[in-house]
Amino acid sequence: MLLMLNRIEEAEEKLRRALELDPRSGPARLALASIAGRRHDEGTQLALLHEAIEVDPGTSGPAAYNAIGRLELKKRELDRARVAFQAALEIDRMNAGAYDGLASILIEENRLNEAMGYLMTSLRFRPAQPQTLTTLAQVLRDQGEFGPATELCERALAMSPKLATAYNTLGRIYRKQGDEVRAREMYQRAIEYAPRFDVPHLNLAQLLLGAGREDEAIEEFRAAVRRNPFNYIALANLGVKAFKDRDWQLATAMFDRAIRIRDTYPMAHKYLGLIHAELDQPVASVRHLERSLELDDKQPDAEPMRTLLEEMKKRASERG
Repeated sequence: MLLMLNRIEEAEEKLRRALELDPRSGPARLALASIAGRRHDEGTQLALLHEAIEVDPGTSGPAAYNAIGRLELKKRELDRARVAFQAALEIDRMNAGAYDGLASILIEENRLNEAMGYLMTSLRFRPAQPQTLTTLAQVLRDQGEFGPATELCERALAMSPKLATAYNTLGRIYRKQGDEVRAREMYQRAIEYAPRFDVPHLNLAQLLLGAGREDEAIEEFRAAVRRNPFNYIALANLGVKAFKDRDWQLATAMFDRAIRIRDTYPMAHKYLGLIHAELDQPVASVRHLERSLELDDKQPDAEPMRTLLEEMKKRASERG
């Protein structure tokens, strides 16, 4: 109850007392892990989750594994997240949260039909899940089914009126439909209800960028990275800003970080190729330009990139 009232210090005191009375309490560790997460103390959070699994695997294990999976998913460690969600299902084959987590991984991998199957399984085991309804809405949105996706978000919000992910998904639906005013309103509500949620900041930034409001967009990209240092899209967009300012050092740092998180992001490789060309480093330029075109050979700048690539190959060859 104290956690629901956001009285964190009092809640922590009671949970510590609970552990004194029952040193093997898994639920107390899960709640303390949640507090550590609110404080951005991932080391303590993970330690408490692993302790919960050790002392109380049957009851607390699935929730702990799901929490670990979500942490790994946020960092885009998809294989490690998958292992965690599957571990939850090994304990509880009807664990709805684990199916939802596996669906989120499949969405990241663009395997939408498979994701749909996991989401339907999750809802079969527990129908009243606002977050799972929202995840299903995301899949339908990506398939162009805007009407059903909107309906699912509204159902989720009827159960959980402050569910930030539902507002964020509605924002993306409205933007796809060309209603940027309502899209912005939805993103701002998502930010209001979940100040630590990075994705609505990213989506709002992209909306502002499309409207030519670059300075405001950059602030939102920065806000996204502050909330999630693994948001590779926001990092890359900050890199583009540095590139335009000809700040090669900062731009390189931003794109390198983005690639460490997601090596298959063509835009980051493209700009690294351009930077290395500007710095007269043809070997590195060739490596990144080739990688970008390998990942997306139909990107808007593909032809100029191919021309530059040939020039960089020639320059590299001349230097032996």
